[in-house]
Amino acid sequence: MRVAFYAPMKSPNHPVPSGDRLMARLLIRALEMAGHEVEVVSEFRTHAATPEAAADLEPAIGAELQRLRQKWTSTPRPE
Repeated sequence: MRVAFYAPMKSPNHPVPSGDRLMARLLIRALEMAGHEVEVVSEFRTHAATPEAAADLEPAIGAELQRLRQKWTSTPRPE
């Protein structure tokens, strides 16, 4: 099965080590060991320290959603 993977706090590809990054990597590894093909579909971080900062993310979230929709019109969507 093709799996789209997204870690909202920190991508498994982020250069700075953290528990979030480790958990994402372990989840991906578990899915791969179960025979799935895993693709990290976004590096976008949705963490916001304040409500104001969260509101500032809304345009970027919309743009990221649009990017993924566009991507999956030209390539097969994950299952």
